[in-house]
Amino acid sequence: RRNIMTNQIEELYTAEEIYPKFKVKNVRSLNYQLNKLRLKHPDAKCLNRKLGTKWVFNAQDVKEIQTLCLNL
Repeated sequence: RRNIMTNQIEELYTAEEIYPKFKVKNVRSLNYQLNKLRLKHPDAKCLNRKLGTKWVFNAQDVKEIQTLCLNL
């Protein structure tokens, strides 16, 4: 019996691409809010994904971050 793994490539987004979903004025405002969330939730996977030096997010991360923002 063979276990076949299927690799799914997730689409990743940068802060520049997702900031309009959070109804903030600009990327800087989003980064400020994300930094506040990182301090409050240091173990949250959705806030701690980096690709090189850039913070990146997938679609599920965006939903989780929106939930965390409601609890700020």
